[in-house]
Amino acid sequence: MVKLPLACKMAQAADVEIDAASRNTSEFRLPPRRILVVDDNEDTVQSMATLLELSGNRVECARDGLAALEAIDRFGPQIVLLDIGLPKMNGYQVCRAVRNNRSIHQPVVIALTGWGHCDDSKQAGFDHHLLKPVSFPALLELIVERTWPNRTLSDLNSTFASVTTPTPCCTPKTRFRSLRCLFGLRAKSP
Repeated sequence: MVKLPLACKMAQAADVEIDAASRNTSEFRLPPRRILVVDDNEDTVQSMATLLELSGNRVECARDGLAALEAIDRFGPQIVLLDIGLPKMNGYQVCRAVRNNRSIHQPVVIALTGWGHCDDSKQAGFDHHLLKPVSFPALLELIVERTWPNRTLSDLNSTFASVTTPTPCCTPKTRFRSLRCLFGLRAKSP
């Protein structure tokens, strides 16, 4: 087995930064919201779900368009974080189907994607279009803005000191594997 000292130091530095990011989510506690995370990338789904759960939300995950529609019907999310490039049904088709289904509560649908076509998202019915990597505090500010009008994240942090313990959506082994990619975290230079 060959060990590369520089690679080991970079991995350790990244782990420290990821640990700090997970500790810092406690300052971004929200009143519990039902949030559906939809992405075909397993690491993206798990990372986003973990951070949202650590922020006090109830989170469910779907990995394709058809599973997203089933989860929206069953779970009744208040917020849907929806990738556009999905198997079975793309994000535009999912959003249109949700907007055309008047028998369900209409969630806030946020495109969270690497695709930069904001106009297409608006035409499909998305409320917002965010490009990856997204700033997690900025995402939480948007969630607060859309679900608690006239309140700020700092108002809610001081009001809600304790939040119910979330149930994990993913396994501990894979929780923080892709935080660097999803949220733009960089390993510190040795």
